[in-house]
Amino acid sequence: MHERAIVDQHLPDLDARWRATVERLVALILAELPHADHARKWGQLTFTRNGDWHHWICAISPGKKAVRLTFHKGALLVDPHDAMEGKGRYLRAIPFQGPD
Repeated sequence: MHERAIVDQHLPDLDARWRATVERLVALILAELPHADHARKWGQLTFTRNGDWHHWICAISPGKKAVRLTFHKGALLVDPHDAMEGKGRYLRAIPFQGPD
């Protein structure tokens, strides 16, 4: 499914200023995980493998100031550039303010 169709399906009320950023993130995710499942879960566009929504991989959530790419087990990832935000046990997110 094309990025635009995925965004239209799961985020129909997406603010136009975030569309290019969200579509770019969807393209990057699907480039690495071409067989990932996607759905709107917990108010965000969420990706997982083999229908395992309990152990989802990442999610895209547009907000007022940025689009956040959230990693379910982000606290376990190496972050040499300190790009990820979050202090909880598992979740980490990277805010994006544009598609580049």
